[in-house]
Amino acid sequence: MAASPASLSVADEYRVVEVDPAMDPRWDTFVRASPVATFYHLGAWKRVLEQTYHFQPLYLAATDPNGSFEGILPLFIVQSPLTGRKIVSLPFSDISGPLASTDSALRLLLNRACDVADDQHAKYVQIRSARGDLRSIQPRLVADTRYADFVLGLEEDPDVLWSDPLMAKVRGHVRKAVRSGVTVSRGETTRDLRAFYALHRRTTKKHGMPAQPFDYFLNLVRILAADCHVRLLLAHHEGRTIAASIFIGFADQLSYVYNASEPTALSLGPNDLLLWEAIQWACQSGYRRFSFGKTSLDNRGLVTFKRGWGAEALPLHYYYYPEVDGLTSTAYRERSWKYRMITAIWRALPGPLTDRIGGVLYRHLA
Repeated sequence: MAASPASLSVADEYRVVEVDPAMDPRWDTFVRASPVATFYHLGAWKRVLEQTYHFQPLYLAATDPNGSFEGILPLFIVQSPLTGRKIVSLPFSDISGPLASTDSALRLLLNRACDVADDQHAKYVQIRSARGDLRSIQPRLVADTRYADFVLGLEEDPDVLWSDPLMAKVRGHVRKAVRSGVTVSRGETTRDLRAFYALHRRTTKKHGMPAQPFDYFLNLVRILAADCHVRLLLAHHEGRTIAASIFIGFADQLSYVYNASEPTALSLGPNDLLLWEAIQWACQSGYRRFSFGKTSLDNRGLVTFKRGWGAEALPLHYYYYPEVDGLTSTAYRERSWKYRMITAIWRALPGPLTDRIGGVLYRHLA
């Protein structure tokens, strides 16, 4: 006897399929229709990661009986001789994780992610999401809430933000930068990107971390430009580039994704001026939100800086299956002795050595 509609299981209604966003336009269509999607969900970001780091993609979609997407989950299988095999959604991405129209589709996608981790004998699967309820949908997941995104609501008129009492210190820094002769230009050439990268290597060394390879930034600019606003701004003083920032605009949000600066020039306030220039442009271009990006809540200096712009902390929820103790675990919070030891060793290494091996090593931190 045929089953009644009420007795049909979720498995009968939905199935999980592997998708190549470059070949299936349904992927980006679903992403663009989601109010919580980020540029990290786009097929273009998949190409950036593939072409730079050569990770193995596993992009999953939950489809209904008609083949329509009800949910997606982008994943990469990362194989490293240093850190083992892991499955991440997504490497080098602040917020990715699943997007779903229904909890049934979401449950199937999370089940599949955990099953793939078992089948691949991976150390863990990590899902980086803004949703705080994934563990209630998939109990095998363990949550880590050490990070937050800091988001500023924008106005059509940037002068409304400028006059906010919370911005008093920011206004002082911006005015000081202008008085000191700091100017800002838009970077549009490979030479400009190399000027950013030279500062980026110095900045990551100062923080005790390896730098991404230059090809990563080339791919980011070249590939994402078709789907997003990719904006490079450079701050100059007396003929030198002293700071630079990369911003990416998608949907209604402009995101502050990378910043680098000359340590000896920080007192001139170039980073504040770069941010204010970007925020003004975002307001005038119709963006409604400005993301200052992921920040560890242990990093009190950065938290204070971002709150000083009036940004609100929005918790990020990083989920693991199974629970792990590694470079991505709570044991390596920024105030932990393990984290401080690793970063101190990197800072102490000779600059020519870290410049040479940093890009190679960075892929293992995914």
